[in-house]
Amino acid sequence: MKILVLSFWTPPAIRPQAILIGKMLPEWHKQGIDPVVVTYESEQVYKSDFPVYFIPQFSCGGSGLLGRFKRAMYRTRYFRDLKKRVVAICAEHDIDVIFSFSNPQDSNILGAMLKKILKRPFVSHFSDPWIDNPYKAFSGMGGILEKRREAFVMKQSDSIIFTNDVAKRVVMSKYPASFQEKALVVPHCYSEYPAAAKPGRSKFVLSHIGAFYKQRTPSVLFDSLSRMLREKPELRSRVRVHLIGASNPYSGYGKDDVMNLVKKYDLADIVMVSDPVSYETSLEHMTRADCLIAIDANYPDSPFLPSKVIDYVGSGSAIIGITPDNSPTAAVLTQVGYRSFSYSETEALATYMAGLICGDEHPIRKDHEAEIFHVRNTTARYVSLFHTLRHLNF
Repeated sequence: MKILVLSFWTPPAIRPQAILIGKMLPEWHKQGIDPVVVTYESEQVYKSDFPVYFIPQFSCGGSGLLGRFKRAMYRTRYFRDLKKRVVAICAEHDIDVIFSFSNPQDSNILGAMLKKILKRPFVSHFSDPWIDNPYKAFSGMGGILEKRREAFVMKQSDSIIFTNDVAKRVVMSKYPASFQEKALVVPHCYSEYPAAAKPGRSKFVLSHIGAFYKQRTPSVLFDSLSRMLREKPELRSRVRVHLIGASNPYSGYGKDDVMNLVKKYDLADIVMVSDPVSYETSLEHMTRADCLIAIDANYPDSPFLPSKVIDYVGSGSAIIGITPDNSPTAAVLTQVGYRSFSYSETEALATYMAGLICGDEHPIRKDHEAEIFHVRNTTARYVSLFHTLRHLNF
C-alpha cells in the first residue's frame, strides 16, 4: 500500500517532527507500507529507502496592510504550485492514502486540498493543537483565517490523529459529533536503542534533552536543586546536571538565558549546557543518564505530550516529570512507573531527587506498559487504519 506522507520536517533536521518521522517510516516500511515523502528542501538531504520529493518553504516578507495583501497573494500562488506538483507525484505512484503530519500546519492544509481534488482517504495528524495551542495567540482577521483553515482540514479528514486524550478533547470539543467520531489517539513512539551501558562514575547524572522556551524553562528544576543542596550540601559533589540541546537557537530561549538561571541559583559547578546533537547521539545520552528530566509548560489542562517523553520511556533510565497535575506527560509517567511533580512541588521534588542520589529511591519501569509505545505497536495501529480507509468510496 502506498501512502503519501506530507512531513515538511524530516531527518537529519533536529526537530521533534523530523525525529518522529525517522522512527516511524522505516517501521511502516517493514510492516508493508510504501511511503512517498514530500518535505522541505534542506542543505542536509533526507536519505531513505523510499521516494522523497523536496518542496520550497513558503517565505514572504513585508508588514502593514500592503504586506498582508502581498503575503496572502503569494501564499495562494504557493499552494497552487504545490498542489499541481504533488498531484503529479500522487499519479506517478498511484497513492492509496494521504497522510499529513504537522507542524507546520501547511502540511495538513495541503493534505486537505489534495483530498478534495483526488478523492483519496486523508489522515491528518496533530502532535500539538492548532487554534487551541496555548503557546500561540490568534486574533483579528488572521485568527479568523486560521480557524477556517483548521475547520477545512477537519472537514476533509477521514481520520484525525492526536497523541493523547487531552489534546483530542481540547481540539475536537468545538466541532460537531460527526467530526469528533473521526478522531482517535495514537501515542508517540520509541524505537530500538543503541547498546550503551551506564559508565562507572562517582556522580549521579540528571539529563534533559532538548530545547527550552520562554514558557518552559529549567527554573523549577534549578529551584529544587538549590533547595536540595541547602538541606544536603554534601550532595553537591555527587550530582551533575547535563542540559543537552539547551543552546538551540530556534526556540527563542538559548544558552545565555539558561546560564542566567544557573547563576541565579548558584549551580555553575554542577550544570553543563551543550549544543544540540543528532537523534542517535541523544539516545546514547538517555541510556547513560541516571535520571532524565521532562519539563512541560505550566498550562492548566495541558494538551502536550512531547515525543521526547516517549523516547525517555524507551531508554530504561529513571524519569522525573515537571508538569501540571493530570497532564498527558504525568499520565504516561505514572502509567510506566515514574513520578512527576507540579510547579508548586519544589520541596517534594528536592526531597525525591535527594533520595535518588542517595539510593533511597528505586523507580522501576513497568516494561509491559512501556511496550505499548514501541514503534512496532503504534505502527500496527496505523497499518490497520490505512487498510480500513483505502476501501472508502467517495
